[in-house]
Amino acid sequence: MVIYGQADRIRQLLINLIDNAVKYGSPREDIIVAGKKLDDSVWISITNKGKGLTKEEMNHIFEPFYRVDKAYSREQGSAGLGLSICDQIMKEHGGEIMVESVIDEQTTFTLRFPIAQYDQKEGEKNENGFDYRGQPGHRRTDGWRFRAGRLSHPVPVLPGP
Repeated sequence: MVIYGQADRIRQLLINLIDNAVKYGSPREDIIVAGKKLDDSVWISITNKGKGLTKEEMNHIFEPFYRVDKAYSREQGSAGLGLSICDQIMKEHGGEIMVESVIDEQTTFTLRFPIAQYDQKEGEKNENGFDYRGQPGHRRTDGWRFRAGRLSHPVPVLPGP
């Protein structure tokens, strides 16, 4: 199973979510990154233990410039754009990003990517507007391959729109 996408954008997405888990999680607690294939999607989750988010905060978390803890975010150099960028990246790839949180326990961000289809002919665009380049087994040095439960490099990558 492979997820096709823009390598730089997917890298940006994962770095941002894992960096947030480190910055806003409790010190010396594990950050859990997990993945699985379920039906026609690949699911990746990033969970940290910490303060958590209220329902109100979760309603606004993907809005540009929204920061939960404004003073701490400023200290960390955050402009409040990271999660809105993550949301946009997931939309570009035909997927979605979700958040679940329990106050004073943990927060989980979950990514759902559609599984790539191999029946697309070269030059055709898929339902997300991407043009297929190369064969399923073709490897390039500028991409990421997602498999259930792990992330490896390199793989075929679709060019940006």
